[in-house]
Amino acid sequence: MTRDYKDESNYSGTLELTFSNKYDGIYAHPIDKNYHSGPPLPYFAPEDGYQDKLIKRIEKLPGKKQSFNYDRKQHYFFRVRSTEKDGKLESAMYGKLYGDIYFKAHTIVKKYKDTLPMISFEYYLNPDGTRNTEFKNDKNHIKKW
Repeated sequence: MTRDYKDESNYSGTLELTFSNKYDGIYAHPIDKNYHSGPPLPYFAPEDGYQDKLIKRIEKLPGKKQSFNYDRKQHYFFRVRSTEKDGKLESAMYGKLYGDIYFKAHTIVKKYKDTLPMISFEYYLNPDGTRNTEFKNDKNHIKKW
């Protein structure tokens, strides 16, 4: 993330999400409904169509409203830790992001004198190497408190 922060009424920022491996990436999947009313995404991640970069921008200029960089209808699939063999995808881990990636060029934290940028997202990563991204409470690795 890069940012140019002058004060609360004059700032800009760019979030650039990149991926390490040749077949890693992100797949934008907008939906028309709020995900609390049903499954927001298919249970299986797509095989193809992943982009190796996602760029989001935010800007606030004196006397103007802040550009809004969050779309609650935007969701994503992602593929990471991909390996290749003979020039083809051999294996990968798949996951999904519920909702958009939210970021702010500044967040005032009272205990610090400076302002800090903020990035927030909700995700699920399937560790078994399949494209299945269905969240099953009885079979997940999350431990209850």
